[in-house]
Amino acid sequence: MILALMGFAYAVYHVCALSLSMELIPAGMAGLFDAFVGLGSASGAYLGPYIAQTFGFTYAFIAAGSAFILSYASFKASL
Repeated sequence: MILALMGFAYAVYHVCALSLSMELIPAGMAGLFDAFVGLGSASGAYLGPYIAQTFGFTYAFIAAGSAFILSYASFKASL
């Protein structure tokens, strides 16, 4: 039940992020944004468990937070 709710929450987040990107990102760049979102999801799904198993969950959270701050800063710089 929890996994189903988490999947639904992620689906809502993904739709909101894509609809927001259609307003903020210039024409022709929405596909690039979607590709980066998919690349980030794939790399996070691959590296997250590896970092958590090898170094511990604290470092996984630090890596995720750092990646978020870097992506936020680069997104704001590109606008």
